[in-house]
Amino acid sequence: MGCSQSSPPEVQAAKVTNEKINKDLKSFKKEFEQEIRLLLLGAGESGKSTIVKQMRIIYAGGFDESERRQLAKPIKEGVLVCIRVLGEAMADLGIQYEKPSNAELMASFQNIPLNCDSFPPDFYEHVAEVWGDAGVRKAVARSNEFQLNDSATYFFEQVRVVGSPDYVPTEHDVLRLRVQTTGIVETKFVANDVQFHLFDVGGQRSERRKWIQCFGDVTGILFLVSSSAFDQVLAEDFQQNRLQEALELFASIWKNRWLESVSVIIFLNKVDLLEQKLRAGHKIADYFPQYAGGQDLEDAKDFLLKSFVDVAEEMEQKQMYVHFTVATDTENVLKVFMSVQDVIRQWHLREFKLV
Repeated sequence: MGCSQSSPPEVQAAKVTNEKINKDLKSFKKEFEQEIRLLLLGAGESGKSTIVKQMRIIYAGGFDESERRQLAKPIKEGVLVCIRVLGEAMADLGIQYEKPSNAELMASFQNIPLNCDSFPPDFYEHVAEVWGDAGVRKAVARSNEFQLNDSATYFFEQVRVVGSPDYVPTEHDVLRLRVQTTGIVETKFVANDVQFHLFDVGGQRSERRKWIQCFGDVTGILFLVSSSAFDQVLAEDFQQNRLQEALELFASIWKNRWLESVSVIIFLNKVDLLEQKLRAGHKIADYFPQYAGGQDLEDAKDFLLKSFVDVAEEMEQKQMYVHFTVATDTENVLKVFMSVQDVIRQWHLREFKLV
């Protein structure tokens, strides 16, 4: 006579748990294989975070009014930070004010607490007055000699609007807002029925040790470069040229053993600012003697392109593509991102041996 013995309850429970785990792992694997993961790298102030904002504007509904209202505070306080930087630069560079009264106003900004809720009522009007001073404009023309936010002039031009009690930043204001990235910021969005996952990591040297945390299982890298920074130095190292830093950083990424099969798309960003500098007479050859071109934008673009191509040793298992961008221009970013999506999809398919 045969007999059967049922499994103890704890064994049955373990079996159910194991089946659930296997099911979840299969589901996760499927989702993982369908997701394109892009790592955004580059030196500080190259425009990585602006690209992330653009992806949200283009593909994820942008920033609603509530979110934009919350960003009014850092924008207002950024005006104070930037006008203080200008004041210090005026003194350091020995530039005289057109009106002596503006020197007094500039000095008064140093004593204002960095909290827009307690700014004096006439603060924004005083900034507008100082911004109209010819001496201040001369200092801005030499801003490559000190650390001034690229968006400072944008907000100075509309400082009265920013200072209004009912000010709500526009999406373009949000794009222009500069807040240093610390840690790792993740953003997900769907573009043309494909799930993208962006990892934005701070570009300052102190943040780069965190990059290794994102190196595993990425589909590709978007490497951002400030093409207009050929005549500027790092905020964290006054001896290092920003463009030279970008070239050295790219070389270290291209040759990194953890990324030996990860292809790279370079965005040579801020081409609009590059063109402005060339028109103003800033000479690339003063900082890169090997530059043989003139003040023509196409000459400069050819030089930048060749500089990065020369750094990238040919490797069979990885590719490099280069695009010139203006990260604050939504239409430009959309056009460029559309053009690279097919390439990124091919990388993704190869990653899982689907082609």
